[in-house]
Amino acid sequence: MDIYSVQTNAATGKMKVGILCGRQPGKFGWLAGNIYNYLSTNKDEKNFQIIHLFGDFLNQKIWAEIKEKNFDCLINAVGYRGKNSIQDCEKGVGQEKSRQSNLMVVQKAVDFCRSRNIKLIQISTACVFDGYQKNNLIQGLTEKVETYKIISLTKEFTEGDVACRDKFGEYVGTMYGRHKWQAEEYIRRNYYWNSVILRPHLPFNSDKNIANIIHRMNNFKAVYDEKQSMTYVPDLCKFIDMCLADLDYFSGQVFNVVNAPPISMADIDAYRTVYLAEADKLEVVADLKNKAIILDNKKIYQHINLTEMGMAMMNTFSAYAKEK
Repeated sequence: MDIYSVQTNAATGKMKVGILCGRQPGKFGWLAGNIYNYLSTNKDEKNFQIIHLFGDFLNQKIWAEIKEKNFDCLINAVGYRGKNSIQDCEKGVGQEKSRQSNLMVVQKAVDFCRSRNIKLIQISTACVFDGYQKNNLIQGLTEKVETYKIISLTKEFTEGDVACRDKFGEYVGTMYGRHKWQAEEYIRRNYYWNSVILRPHLPFNSDKNIANIIHRMNNFKAVYDEKQSMTYVPDLCKFIDMCLADLDYFSGQVFNVVNAPPISMADIDAYRTVYLAEADKLEVVADLKNKAIILDNKKIYQHINLTEMGMAMMNTFSAYAKEK
C-alpha cells in the first residue's frame, strides 16, 4: 500500500488526503494514480509522501505512520481483480488476495478512520451486483426469478438495491463481488455516517494499462453485444474532488459513478477500428449468461454532469491516436 499525501484542489484547498493503493514501492496503482494526478496541485515531491505496504495490509507499524500524517480523509483505492480477470479471485491464492485487498483492508481503514474521526471515501464496484438477476427479472424468466430475491422492477441497479441473494439469503455472484459487498456492509454497520461509497464499473481512459478495460480489449478474441454501464476515469476523479469539497454533505451516501448511456463492447470495438487503424475488428457474440450490469445513475447526475459516453470514447481514442 502506498499513501499519497496531497493538497487537493477542492473548495477548501487545505484538506490533507491519503490515497491508499496496494502496489509495490515506487509504483502507482492505476486508479489510485489517476485520482492522485487529478487531485494534486503540482508534482513537487515535498507536497506528497509515499508509505509502502505491500502484501501486509494490517502492518501496525505502517498504520502508526499513517496516523502521524494527520490526514483529514482517506480514499481507499486498494483492490484486486485477479491477474487476468475477476475469475482469478474464485479460489486458491487469488481468493485470499481478494479477501485481503477487497475486504480486510477496508475493515482496517474503517476502524482507523473511526478511531481518528476522519472521513473515508471507499472505491467499491458495480460488481457487487450480478446482471443475471435483474435482466432475468425484466425478461420474465420465472424459473430463474424464483431462485432470487426480487428487489426491484427496474432493470438498472440503484444505490438502494441490495446485492444479489438466492432464496436462502446467500450472496449470488463472483467472489470478487462478494468481498466488495461485504466491505460495503462493514462500512454501513460501523462508519456509514462518515463515509462515501462510490461504485464505478469497467473504468476506462486513454492510459495503456492492463487495468484499463479499453487497453485490455487488445487481448480479447471476441466481445459481447450486451450494453452495460462504464466509468470514464476523469469523471470519477472529478466527482471525488466534488465530494472532498463538501464531505459532510456527501457522507452517508452511495453513488453509482457511471456515464450515460450504457454501451456494449461491440460499440467500443467500432471506435477502436476507426481511431486505431491497425486494430482488428473483434468477433461479436451474444452474452448468453446475460451478465451485463447496468447501474441507475440518476442520483449522481443530480450533482454533476458526467461526460456523455460517446464523447468519453472519442476523447479516449483520440488520445490513443495522438500517441502513435
